[in-house]
Amino acid sequence: MAKKENSFGAEKIIWDLSDLFTSLTDPQIKKVMTTSLKKATEFEKKYKTKVDTLSAIQLKTAYMSLEELLMPLYKLSQYSSLRYSVETQNEEIKQLVGKIDDLESEISNKLLFFDLELGNLSKKTITDFKSNGELENYYYSILRSYQTAQFNLAEAEEKVINIKDVTGMNGYQKLYSELTASFRFKIKLDGKTKELTGPEIRNLRLHKDPKVRAKAMKIFFEKYKENKIVVTHILNHIFKDFNTERKLRGYESPISVRNISNNLPENVIEMLHEVTTKSNKLVQKYYKIKKKLLNLATMTLADIYAPLPNVETSFTYDEAKKIVLDGFYAFDTEFGDIAKKNV
Repeated sequence: MAKKENSFGAEKIIWDLSDLFTSLTDPQIKKVMTTSLKKATEFEKKYKTKVDTLSAIQLKTAYMSLEELLMPLYKLSQYSSLRYSVETQNEEIKQLVGKIDDLESEISNKLLFFDLELGNLSKKTITDFKSNGELENYYYSILRSYQTAQFNLAEAEEKVINIKDVTGMNGYQKLYSELTASFRFKIKLDGKTKELTGPEIRNLRLHKDPKVRAKAMKIFFEKYKENKIVVTHILNHIFKDFNTERKLRGYESPISVRNISNNLPENVIEMLHEVTTKSNKLVQKYYKIKKKLLNLATMTLADIYAPLPNVETSFTYDEAKKIVLDGFYAFDTEFGDIAKKNV
């Protein structure tokens, strides 16, 4: 049987998340939530106000305790996030996500002293830790806490921000996800009217017929236009929330927040922008060639992913995997090894 137009053969593939949790009613979920909060409380009681007194071995032990505490919670957070990403209208999943958000905020507030106190260590202590083999796996984290300490607020203020974010910026991001995931798009294809989801109608950018591509994109953007009041409010609120906190913390510019988080100097990013801007003729040349190959009068946003004519090449999963991994290995051996473990 010939494969349907725009079918990628994965329509019936569903994530198997059983390595994380068996279901939403898995008793391990409640156990992780209870145990994580208990361990966070114990960690706070044991180490708060004492970080500057810890030896290298004691600090290593503290980090290992943190890993033991956070890893199960991270797995639970990933499980709920992955379930939510494909079932944004499922009330049971939304309730679990909400509970985890609240729990992570509470645990974050119990643990934030650790980063704040690391940031207040003396330069000599940081230097001494660098040469201590016990902290080899944790030194970068210690150093970054020290280097970014100037952007920390007082503990009480940091706690308020953690609590606020649940219903503030994070809440608005979830609202946007739920709203846009609920969008349905009606389009007439092959004489039949179909109701598509966002990913499905965006897939029509790969359709061979330019009229179908253009119609799909028009319908897609019209839905957002219909909801422009809500979408615009969400976007503006997130911008304002981000910029208010950015100013409170003393970051010079909005992009500085990301650059410092990524440990990248401002001049390196500026150089990247300059090189990219100077090289934009390359992508312009590419789209001019593609426009000619597609025999289009005008190249639009709907055409940038259009398939080239007379190209019917397909790849098996194993062939595609090899192509991707070869690309990673060409970039960096360690990067390739990490990618290989995850496919």
